[in-house]
Amino acid sequence: MIMAHEEEERKAAFPPRSAKHQRRRVSRKRKKKKGKGRQVPLIQLWLFLFLSLVLGMATFPLWGGILQ
Repeated sequence: MIMAHEEEERKAAFPPRSAKHQRRRVSRKRKKKKGKGRQVPLIQLWLFLFLSLVLGMATFPLWGGILQ
């Protein structure tokens, strides 16, 4: 009987699960709104630089004579 009473007190100290998950959803939305902006991911930047290098090497015979 004493242990059941202690367990009830311990459960009452914590918020219900629905309230806990509600707070988590709100914080995720804040992070999404905060993170949006003009931000270019690093992978896209590296992909752009790589493709530019490949394109430059492929078209080198066309514009290579201009440098000499």
